Amino acid sequence: MNRTLYNWLHDLGVALGLIPPPLQPIPIPTEDRDRRQPRR
Repeated sequence: MNRTLYNWLHDLGVALGLIPPPLQPIPIPTEDRDRRQPRR
């Protein structure tokens, strides 16, 4: 019950902009990937 209430309050806080959403890692292309595929 407490976990459900916490999740609900956290989601509400994120929706209202009171709590920043958790950040997702952004994949950064490496130089190795650029070398494998020559640009045309």
